[in-house]
Amino acid sequence: HYASWYETKGVEILYASKTAGIESFDMTHSTQKQTTEMSRRQEVVKSLAVIDFEDDVQPPGLCRPIVKQLQPELSRLGGGFALFGRYISSRLDLLPASECVVLEKTEDISSSVSYAWIYSQFQAEVGRSLEEAYVAFESEPFESRVLYQSHSVRLHSGEDAIVRVLKPHAKESLAIDLKLLNLLEPVCVILGWPQDLLKLVLAQFENALTEQMDFVCEASALQLYNDETRVEADQIAKVWPAWCSSSFLTVTGASDHSLSLIINQLSGVTPSNLSIERRRDLAFALCRGWVRRVFEGGLFPVAPSVEYLWVSTTPQLCIVGGQFSRLTPEMRENLWTYLNSVALHDPDKACECLLLEMTESPISGDVLKHLFRQVVPFRDGGWDHMGHLDTLPEHAFLQWRIAGQQGCRPNEQLIDFIRGFSSTACVAYRLVPHEDIFGEALETYRDQRQKERFQAAFDMGQWSDAMDKYATTFSQLPQKVDDLLSRAAGGKLNIKFRLKEASEHREARNTSAIGLALVLVLVSLVLIANHLSKHLADGKWIEQVGAVIFMVVGGVLLRLLTKSKV
Repeated sequence: HYASWYETKGVEILYASKTAGIESFDMTHSTQKQTTEMSRRQEVVKSLAVIDFEDDVQPPGLCRPIVKQLQPELSRLGGGFALFGRYISSRLDLLPASECVVLEKTEDISSSVSYAWIYSQFQAEVGRSLEEAYVAFESEPFESRVLYQSHSVRLHSGEDAIVRVLKPHAKESLAIDLKLLNLLEPVCVILGWPQDLLKLVLAQFENALTEQMDFVCEASALQLYNDETRVEADQIAKVWPAWCSSSFLTVTGASDHSLSLIINQLSGVTPSNLSIERRRDLAFALCRGWVRRVFEGGLFPVAPSVEYLWVSTTPQLCIVGGQFSRLTPEMRENLWTYLNSVALHDPDKACECLLLEMTESPISGDVLKHLFRQVVPFRDGGWDHMGHLDTLPEHAFLQWRIAGQQGCRPNEQLIDFIRGFSSTACVAYRLVPHEDIFGEALETYRDQRQKERFQAAFDMGQWSDAMDKYATTFSQLPQKVDDLLSRAAGGKLNIKFRLKEASEHREARNTSAIGLALVLVLVSLVLIANHLSKHLADGKWIEQVGAVIFMVVGGVLLRLLTKSKV
């Protein structure tokens, strides 16, 4: 099926004037480059031809057969095709969650470059030899991916570090694959994508690749990410600028092992002895850290995939690379409202917030709200079709995908947010498949945020200024109250009542009412003071103020009761 389609359209696509921002195939290029491109095209066509484009009927909650067939072919093709598979696995506005989990397993593996090339290139770019930079440099990489490979090293300071090396021919090979990715058009048609969507997604994918191949920019982002960290529990990779260049990135702070090792253990690739409690702690730390970074205005990881996350025994997660982004203050507040609306099952408010971040929205807000109200994750494409979960991420994923199906297109910052949210939630799901870890992390952060705002409202400095301002009034208050009660007890208050009743009955009723009110005030003071002393940092100050007020009100109540008996 695929081969017949290619005969009519494949050549046309290959020689298109522009493909997702990539310059057209130039017939003046060298014969060797033409041969390389044509050979790669034949490899892609042969690989994709094995996919069955027909038998694709499947319940909505399950991964469709075409995606299951596509994922291993993308892994086998490698290069830009493998990276594209991993990219769209973080775009849960494009595909169901169950299919993104499958595509996330696409293998990003490639052959490594030689130690001799690394040695000479390091000296050419950094201006020093490897011996001057490192005490020890492992010649064999512990991982070799499409864009880079990673080596374990030891610095002269005695610290262990990681050096990532950008592969020299990555840009050229990826440029060829970016031209050929349009050959996935039949697959995208089966997936239900509109005609122009693949072209738009390829342009966004190319922009993401460009950022990943800029180690200078990544080193600066990591350094800034480190400087902005305000929580001691965070473990951030330290960048060594002296040993960084356009092709080399040296970082320390990576702990015991990559999170990808744990994922492989859970997938049965290697034996696993990791407890469910340990996995839950790691998943919660990842989600809580990402949420906090986004909504405190800092840089946040756009796609915190497992190869960029390293794990220690505490447990702590250390981010050693990747893309980073930051939301504007207005967008941050809007998306905070959006996520809370999703958590509180308010689809109308969620729809209003989401539409504010769309560059195109051909559908009316009322129609989209109606669609949001009908979302059912296990029916419409959540993690699974058995109804095991009804999580916050699943509802958000479905809302994004529904908006996309109706022609809404997210802005660049929203795409970064979607990718970061999706990658974080998917990693947490793979660690703990049957719990809403992301929802728990959001709730924890929301409670912490409310507590901090409450503490700010009761800031000691503000209270001190207010107390100084009204100190005279407060000091005269007991005497004024005493005079007032004395006049009331002596019958000297000129208070007129419309009800005609005996003065003794009236005084008794007024005394009882005031006494009851003061008792209620005393009880309220005890409860409020006890609550504030537990939840505020300055609990002792709250207790002291509460004790003074308690004594004043208690004295007034005692005097009132004494007068009433007399």
